[in-house]
Order: sequence, then C-alpha cells, then structure tokens
Amino acid sequence: MTKKWLLLGLTICTALGISVSQVLGKSEGIKQNILVTTFPIYQIVRNVIQGQDGINVDLMLPSQAGCPHDYVLTPQDMQKLAKADLLVVNGLGMEEFLGAPVEKANPAIKIIDSSTGINDTLQYSGEHQHGHGADGEHAEEAHHESEHDHGELPFEWAGAFQLESGVYQWSFAKVDGAYADPGMKMAYIVSGAEEPIEQAEEQAKTIFGQSGQAVQPGGRLSTGNLYSLQFDSTRDATVFEIAVDQSGTYVFFTEHMPSEFEAGEHFFKTAGGKDVEPVAQEPETGHTHHHAETHQDHGHQHHNGGVNPHLFVSPRMTAKLAMNIAAELSKADPNNAAIYFNNAQVYAETMNKLADDMAALGKRLNNNRIVQPHGIFDYLARDMDLEIVAVMLAHGQEPSASEMMQLVETIKETHAGAIFTEPQYPEKIGKTLSKETGIPVALLDPAESGPENAPLTYYEMVMRQNMKTLESTLGAK
Repeated sequence: MTKKWLLLGLTICTALGISVSQVLGKSEGIKQNILVTTFPIYQIVRNVIQGQDGINVDLMLPSQAGCPHDYVLTPQDMQKLAKADLLVVNGLGMEEFLGAPVEKANPAIKIIDSSTGINDTLQYSGEHQHGHGADGEHAEEAHHESEHDHGELPFEWAGAFQLESGVYQWSFAKVDGAYADPGMKMAYIVSGAEEPIEQAEEQAKTIFGQSGQAVQPGGRLSTGNLYSLQFDSTRDATVFEIAVDQSGTYVFFTEHMPSEFEAGEHFFKTAGGKDVEPVAQEPETGHTHHHAETHQDHGHQHHNGGVNPHLFVSPRMTAKLAMNIAAELSKADPNNAAIYFNNAQVYAETMNKLADDMAALGKRLNNNRIVQPHGIFDYLARDMDLEIVAVMLAHGQEPSASEMMQLVETIKETHAGAIFTEPQYPEKIGKTLSKETGIPVALLDPAESGPENAPLTYYEMVMRQNMKTLESTLGAK
C-alpha cells in the first residue's frame, strides 16, 4: 500500500469512527510506559506483555545490580519515574528506597506489587533455621515454642465492635506523606459478646491461611472473608465500605495496626461520620507498635518480622508472580487482558514444569543438605526439599572468626553435601569453609541479575544450569 492510499484509508476510517490503531492492527488499549524496579521482575513483565504493541518497558536498576537492599535513587531514576504510567515492584520490602520519592516524582503513577496475595512466604533462614535433620528439628521446635510463648499470629491487631446493621467506613490515611504500607490483609467475623476476640481467633487463623481477595479503593467487604486491600497512592486516604448484615458483635483482624494509618481522623466510622470505638482490642492499645519505625519507609519489610522477599528464585513462585502481574496489567489495560493472561498462563506453565523437574531432581540427590550465602535460596530449597543447614552471611555481614568456627562445626555435624555461593557475593567465605570442611563449593545463580538484553528464556536457562550444578555437586541416584 502506498503512502497516498494509506493516508486516504486512514481518513475514511476516521470519518467512519474507526480508530487508527485498529487500522494498523494495534489494539485500542491504553498505551503504557511501564517501569520495573528489578531485573527478575522485569523479565517476568517482558514475558507477560510480549506481542502487545504500544507498551514501553524500562528497567530502573541496572540489570547487573542484583537485589536493591541498599539502593539509592538517582536523578535518572527520578526521570524514569516521572515518565512512567505503571511501576511494577517486587514487594515484600525489597524496594526500601521507594516511598516518598515516588510520590514526589509522579503522584499519578500506579504501583503494581507483584507479591500481592501470595501467602506462602518464608522467614529468612538466617533468622529461623528450618532444616529437617537432628539440629534442624531442635531449631524448629524452638521456633514453635517461641511462637507459642509470644502468641505470634498471622495478624497484628484484633478489635471487637458492637455494630448495628448497615454500611460503615474504614479508612487508611497517609502519615507524613506516605502510607505505612501499600496494602493490608483484613478480615472480620461475627462473634459472641463474651470474650469475642478469643472466640473468633481460631476461625481468623484459618481465614488468614487462604488467598486474600484483592479489593480496590472504595470496595465493599463482607464477613468471613480474607481481603487484600489496595491503597490509592494518589490520595491522602483510602476508604473501604464494611457491610454488616445484622446487629451483633464483630471482630476485625488486620495485618497491621490500624493506628499506623491514622492522621487526625479515627479509622472506623459510621456512614454518617461518627467514630466507632472497639469494646475490646489486642494489643490493648492500638497506638503502639514495635515495628513502627520501619513501616513508614520500608514497604513490606516488616511482615512477620522478616519475610524473605526473594520469591523469584523459585520457579513455582515465579509462576504466581506472572499471574499477579497479568491481573494488574489487565486492570490498567482491560482491552488487552486476554493477551496478558494468555502470556502469563503460558509462562506459568513453563515455570511449573521447571519446578516439577527441579523437585524430581531434589528427590534423586544423594545429599540434600546445603550451606547457602544468605536467604536467597530459601524458596528454591523448599521447592526441591533441600535442607539449609547453615547460612554464611546470616546477618548480611561476613562472619567473625568465632562464627566461622561455628559454621565449620555445624557443617561437619550435619554432614552437609555442598556449600553454595552466588554471583552477588564474594566466594572467599565459601572457599574457606570448603577448605576447612573438605566438602565442595559451587556457584548457584538466583537469576537476580543478568545481561542487559537477556532473552525471554533467560530465567529457565539459568535454572537448568543450576540443576546441573546441584546434580554434579551433590550427586544423584
């Protein structure tokens, strides 16, 4: 088609109400500039949007940077933020450097947290050993005893209210210019008037073990369900509706303290704006919390005291991340939802097949006990039933002389099969431990970094290579 006839065709189509994008074979979805914080999430996004025109995807951190635990935003990053329509993040505290700077650079930006709704997370293995050997069993027992002694629960606050039937409003406000967290899990249950929190607690534990239903700002909640509330970063406060079908005592269970989201106004009100106060709450005061200093700027970092954010190292979790990202992109661009979900489904199937293969290898290994550099391989270890008997950099720092001696002793006592390092950390400690214990040391790649123009299949390539490394180092039946 010549330029003359193309222009004529476009003119006629415009007169008939047909869009230029339809003529050129492009969908009419909203064109998006997507900015992604980290390399592994960037690779997932690229797979989810492949084949879709009109989308520009950019990576904030350099592809070789690895995890951004100590990252500081640059002027170039601020420019990227200013141009972006969507910001896709890892979540779970990985992006500690975000918060107020994002609001300043682009108040209208929509943030997609790829970890939203994923409940089967792990504590850092450096904080709680979860091995299966003799020592691991003692550590696990100690952990459970600690949970019992301190009453650790999947929610931080419970409040009982005497409510009449009707619709109420629960609000979450920014404090000092930012939400304490970009979202929160919440459920409420009808209970008895006598010791209502104690009566409802076991049911709440069961509910919090389910997948939360994502609720956008202004959405309505009902009893007996777990919700994953999403806050509107463009507004000073996000409000949700609470439906109460019949009068009675209701107990609300929240992932974080409601007082962390108060900025001069009470968080719970009637439809007419009257404050609704709890008749009982645990902790007894809703205005103190030992994690308050980290909530303001560190996103999800405080979850359960130390949730491991490296979901992407597990192919099984990567499949979930892909589906989450597709769901959120579909909300921003509903006309192309089918493309996003189809791509995500294909990618998720590939990831789950990879996870199955890795799990099968785990069962064939001669020795499944390993030493890792830090908590980077926790989720992969769970997938493959590997036992992490020791962590070299449990506190993010090189071990002291006495700690090295303890590591050597632990490795020998547990009969570990191998010591694994990773590209982002020096091999020196691993090599020293290998020399002292006589067991092999090898490199595993968590795919947290990669080449600038990595192929879409890069993650699977890396994991397949990791399988070869594990088999050659640990031996297999």
